[in-house]
Amino acid sequence: MGPIWDHDLALGNLYNDFGRYDIWASLAVEYEYVEDNWFCYLMRDPDFVAVLRRHWNAKKDALLSRTLYCIDNMGQTLEVSASYNFAKWNILGTRSVRPQPLSIVNYPTFADNVAYIRNFVVARYERMNELIG
Repeated sequence: MGPIWDHDLALGNLYNDFGRYDIWASLAVEYEYVEDNWFCYLMRDPDFVAVLRRHWNAKKDALLSRTLYCIDNMGQTLEVSASYNFAKWNILGTRSVRPQPLSIVNYPTFADNVAYIRNFVVARYERMNELIG
């Protein structure tokens, strides 16, 4: 994976993902816009997959709980500044940033966007649990 600042297109925020939570761009199995990479090779190694499965099962509940806490907490923390931001830049409910998915127009408020991320994380967690757990 790349540096943390390259995760701005995560959590269903990239048009190539079509807002889907059930695909892994880094595995290059569908749409292949990331192409073959080291993660593809790791996932072919049964020893790596076994360690991944053990680690996922040990940490998954805490990861989900902490992630949802952070989303809720930051949503509340940013609510006032977000209102100033979107008063200045009237972009909610629009596809103002090119890589965003077309579905972003369905979320016309800041609270809608926070809920979108929260729902995406829960759906992603459930899908990862099906695949890894």
